[in-house]
Formats: sequence, C-alpha cells, structure tokens
Amino acid sequence: MQHVLAAAYAHLSRWVTTGTPPPTAPPLLFNADGTKARNELGLAEGGIRLSQVTAPTALNTGEKTGQTFCVLFGTHIPFEEAQLKRLYRSKAAYVAGVIKADASNVHKGYLQPADAVQNLKRRLPWISEQPPSRHPPGQRGDCLSRQVPPGVAAPHG
Repeated sequence: MQHVLAAAYAHLSRWVTTGTPPPTAPPLLFNADGTKARNELGLAEGGIRLSQVTAPTALNTGEKTGQTFCVLFGTHIPFEEAQLKRLYRSKAAYVAGVIKADASNVHKGYLQPADAVQNLKRRLPWISEQPPSRHPPGQRGDCLSRQVPPGVAAPHG
C-alpha cells in the first residue's frame, strides 16, 4: 500500500506544479447486499490490482478484524503449499505474474518504477530460498489472523 501512496503523492505534486491531473483507478466492486465482491480465492474484486493480489500467496481480506493495528489492515492468511502449487506451475510463473502486474501498474501510474523494482527485489531472494507461503525478508506477519470474515472461504488446500 505504501507504494501506491508514494505514487499518489508524486501525482499530487505534479498536479499542483504542472496542472497534470492524476490517473483515476477503478473502484472496489460490491455485491447487491453491500459486501465486497470476491474472487474464488476470497480476494476483493476491482480497485488497483497490485501484484500481491494478481499473484497472491495469501488471503488478504482487508476486513477489519484482529487486535491492535491488525484492525486497520485486516486478515492475512498464507496459502498452504498445495494451493500455491495449483496457482503457480513454478517459481518462474509466480515471478512472471509479479512482473506483469507491477509493469501494468507502473504504466497506469499506480506504482513508481523504483517501487516496482524494489517489490521484485524483495521477492527474488525469498523465492529462491523458500516457498511463496513464507513472508519475504523484511515483511512481518504481525497481523496474521485465522479469523476469516463471513462469506470468505478459508484458503486451505
């Protein structure tokens, strides 16, 4: 999320100094009953599609559950190895998904090029050392929660 905010601040600065308006993004999608529309993995539909959503390794609901700061960020449940193997034929397929999503987001203005590079660098050593279900170096799972909001299937094999 910090990378999207950095891009937004850069666009705001450019808008103020040059008059160039920032890009717009699609909204999150909602069901008729007001709940977030979700895909088969339980991830929200619509909005900016970061690589963490288009090449996911965990269920990130965005639902406000948990304690302390977790209530701000929602549920994060790493996918089990069997599900990761169904999603990605290989580590290279996973990396390709990350690169494709990040390149698209740079093109649309939702991500700055340096942040896309940093995003990939954070994943490369991690991918070569351990399966994608682990947190990359520098990322902590402090808000891990097994509380899955109503209507969201638990991401188990």
